[in-house]
Amino acid sequence: MQTKVVTGVLIVLGLILIGFALLKSGGGMAAAPECDPFLSKGMLEEGLTLGTDFILANQRLEGNFEYEYDWISKTYTDDDSSVRQAGALWGLALIYEYTHEERLIAPLEKSFAFFEKYSKTRADDARYILYPGEEEGSLGTVALAALAHIEYLNARENELSETELARHKKLLDGYLRFLTSAVTEDTLFHASYDEDGLSYGDASSYYDGEALLALVKAARYRGYEEWENQIKELADVGYAENIKAALKENPDSDVTKGYYQWSSMAFHELSESGWKKTEKYGDYTITLADWMIDTHKVLERTRNTAYAFEGIVSAYAIAKKKGDEYHIQKFRCVIEAGIFNLMTWQVGASYQNQFIKTQFKSDAKAKGGIQNSAQEAPLRIDVTQHQVHAVTLALEHFDFGVE
Repeated sequence: MQTKVVTGVLIVLGLILIGFALLKSGGGMAAAPECDPFLSKGMLEEGLTLGTDFILANQRLEGNFEYEYDWISKTYTDDDSSVRQAGALWGLALIYEYTHEERLIAPLEKSFAFFEKYSKTRADDARYILYPGEEEGSLGTVALAALAHIEYLNARENELSETELARHKKLLDGYLRFLTSAVTEDTLFHASYDEDGLSYGDASSYYDGEALLALVKAARYRGYEEWENQIKELADVGYAENIKAALKENPDSDVTKGYYQWSSMAFHELSESGWKKTEKYGDYTITLADWMIDTHKVLERTRNTAYAFEGIVSAYAIAKKKGDEYHIQKFRCVIEAGIFNLMTWQVGASYQNQFIKTQFKSDAKAKGGIQNSAQEAPLRIDVTQHQVHAVTLALEHFDFGVE
């Protein structure tokens, strides 16, 4: 039965792609190809719960996370990444913001304390993180730590004591000060910094997007409205460099891919901000999703592409608000088929694929983790984090009706 379902998914993926190709070649925009729904609310909720369990089961005593676990060999990798570790913290904060599960509070506080322990403050009160074992810092680590504090404060501000609230606000303010100090003369961001917190080096499209998202959310939800004009300028330059110029040089640019989901989420926030002249950012998000589907061909990729659906669901939400029926249908079809396919790579799920089903028995460290491809056992913390976030966004923006 399961083999038939997976085969059906692959057939539908192909039909969706063919439908989009025909529409594109014929210049038509009348209606996107229709597709049957694959995702139910219950399925998405199962994926969210299992992914949460995996993240919690792989938190280390000090507060960071096991980076990668091979569930077949039952071994851990020696690799690590400060950016992906901070991303796991942000992912856990997002889950808490959505579910308000009390069991997440202690693990979150433990992880916040870990990053606080390995951070330093400059004379100007800007705070940066020096992750154990890394000789230089990555701007994305600071941006994602800031995002985690933003989501956590949004969810728990009224529950925190005055002392706890002041601590989280101070940490967030320090990280944000560091981000704004890392802006280059070209209005992008330096990607790296040294042990003294001196920013340097070329920009990274990943970190440009992560930092932009942190600043937009800080302005919208945490009282930093005075940054509105700077944020718009950062968004405009990022769009010009990481999207327009990058795609002119290479229509399937890795630079744009790195910027993709972060800028899509940031542009979505900008389009919803109520600030003047921000309608264009919603259009950017929709155009980017078209690029991800039609040019980057996300449905044909064989590695985990959950990151892409963080952007596509954001575009879907904008299309719904605009009443753009073509893109509502197009994005919904791609999200349904794409996320369903990825969810069959989740270990221990009721919908896991045959590769997992025939080999997985019982392993608390593995259950709920998500593979980076259909038949590879290693479970990386960031892969699971991105997919759980994409699933959460689908739960937030899809209308399921009565099930």
